[in-house]
Amino acid sequence: MRPYFYIAIILATCLSSVAQDDSPSLADAARKAKESKPVAKKVITEETLEVDRGPIPALNVDGRDNISDVVKAIGEYKFKHTLEETEQLVREWYNRYDHMMQRASDENAEIRSRQQDRRIQFREYPRDPKQYREQVLTEARSAAQDEKLLRQNGLLAGRIQSAFYKVKTELNSKYRLNYEWLKPSSQNW
Repeated sequence: MRPYFYIAIILATCLSSVAQDDSPSLADAARKAKESKPVAKKVITEETLEVDRGPIPALNVDGRDNISDVVKAIGEYKFKHTLEETEQLVREWYNRYDHMMQRASDENAEIRSRQQDRRIQFREYPRDPKQYREQVLTEARSAAQDEKLLRQNGLLAGRIQSAFYKVKTELNSKYRLNYEWLKPSSQNW
């Protein structure tokens, strides 16, 4: 009986090791779960693009002015690169913010056109008092949103224009870089 007992133990041990080989280990299960997990896609925004934009820091259009940081970065770049490369870098920085200011100008022109259309357009209001109130409230909210956008775009443009003039002046005085083209191109402001 004893030999059968030992054979049964050996057989049980072998079968349990075979069963363990068929089932994945905890590490394998974790690895497999990680591989099957969907990978989050990177969302590209203005903020995430700033990292890839080069040696000049992004212009602070809200909050504290960072013109001195921008000018310092341009100066550091100038010492390691040619005048042509430096001007090209400054032009790329300038174009980004000039384009931003142009978009704000275009948006304000659209808003003003829409406001003008509302003033001259005949509107027929519903007879139902509830629907009338809803329509008037919707128009008031739309007008308030338009005014808010006009103000925001005006502040943005003012901040960028001011930055252009300050950067131009400081580059000329500190590094003898005279970029006459460094001024707002938009005449809509």
